[in-house]
Amino acid sequence: MAEPLRVTAGDDWIELRSVDDLTWADQEVWDSMMDNVRLETQRKMYDPETGQRRTVISEDGLTQVPLRVVPEVTAGMANKRRDDLLTALITGWSFTDRTGRAFTAADLPFTPDVKPSIPLRLGKALDRALVPYYEALQDTGPKEKTEPSSTSGSSSKARQPTSRKA
Repeated sequence: MAEPLRVTAGDDWIELRSVDDLTWADQEVWDSMMDNVRLETQRKMYDPETGQRRTVISEDGLTQVPLRVVPEVTAGMANKRRDDLLTALITGWSFTDRTGRAFTAADLPFTPDVKPSIPLRLGKALDRALVPYYEALQDTGPKEKTEPSSTSGSSSKARQPTSRKA
């Protein structure tokens, strides 16, 4: 296990598992929000009564074409995704909210209900610290290299580079 990351703001701190300690389960938590986006997009594309794909009249005014629905990630969805990730990442903390209440490890685990108690400066430092986690979870890995396809059945000749003299 790698060293945890300590995010500090003044005397307040929150400790997170290292990026190197992310697990497959963390990836699934991160990906689950996109499942909700896909479901909502599908819901908008189909009529709930008939089950048929919704259509619109095309620009020519004569043809019906399938309704195009752009997937939308709302701020609320992104915040829930972040909070779900924080629930899995936060391993310790020590901060005092604006009322003077001290939060310690006894107050773990993190839940969205705790957010109003986290001082803004510590929350902003935490947001900045999450960037490498987001990058790791969004990384799709190396691109698969493909070999050029063979055109042995083609009768056309491949274009050869030419040089021009002035």
